[in-house]
Amino acid sequence: MPRKRTNFVIDDRVLAALKNMARRSNTSVNRFVENVLFELAKEQGEIDASAEPLGETRGRPSDQYEKASDSTQEEI
Repeated sequence: MPRKRTNFVIDDRVLAALKNMARRSNTSVNRFVENVLFELAKEQGEIDASAEPLGETRGRPSDQYEKASDSTQEEI
């Protein structure tokens, strides 16, 4: 399942806070926001509770996205 590009209009203060939190988590703002929203969607029952977020997908053929997200799968 590939990632989809999207845009949001967001309060400058929220963006600044997201940048700070991502930096403290040693991750990109994009990855930080994706992980926070993924966990929220799981908590709200919108995503299956056993689902895991996509891992690194850059440089992988699209048919290997599912394998990349399997936590037991070794690096391809």
